[in-house]
Amino acid sequence: MISAMKLILALPFPIILAIMFSEIKESKLGKIQGAFQGTLYIPHFLSWVVVVGIFKKLLAPDDGLISQLIQQLGGSGSTYFMMNPEYFHTITFSSYLWKNVGWDSIIYFAAIMSINPEIYESAAIDGANRFKQIIHITLPMLTPTIVILSIISLGDILKAGFDQIFLLKTPGSSNVSEILDTFVIRTGIEQGDFSYDIAISLLQGVIGLIAVVLINRIADKKLNTSLY
Repeated sequence: MISAMKLILALPFPIILAIMFSEIKESKLGKIQGAFQGTLYIPHFLSWVVVVGIFKKLLAPDDGLISQLIQQLGGSGSTYFMMNPEYFHTITFSSYLWKNVGWDSIIYFAAIMSINPEIYESAAIDGANRFKQIIHITLPMLTPTIVILSIISLGDILKAGFDQIFLLKTPGSSNVSEILDTFVIRTGIEQGDFSYDIAISLLQGVIGLIAVVLINRIADKKLNTSLY
């Protein structure tokens, strides 16, 4: 579930952000584009220890920013978000998106900038507004980049991100935060079953390889786009 959120649900956000960057460059706000992009890139360079620490402070009961806002709106601000399993996947997805969306948008932005401007000029002459140009030109031209990056990401389909999950894991959310990587740490280091851990890691790699080869072949036949 965590891998699906990161590979599928998070996919549109960097694409939308890259399109926004390209539109800003074409507008009168182009001068602030660099500062805007730089601000969104910063979280990528923060370690998960720092990112999780920020989210824990924001979501702290009573004195956390979110709790204070809830209190201001008349609700109860003593919600233990980090200990509640119902909020675990939301927190995981939100923190992952905040940390990576800016950095992931770089490749899509570069792909947009490589599109021939004459194509947009021709579409404008034919009466296509900016929205129609995005739908009928930008997104189709981005399809090969989206497919290739998605295929590469499938190699880690069974790796949901050890650092993030291990730091977000609490006794209250342990029933929904257990992944293969945390299981390997628990059985390998705490119980000393290293051969079992090696077998699990090998299985992760094999399944990732099969997923990449299979989806790459499907993309090659259906979309004429492939990684190799």
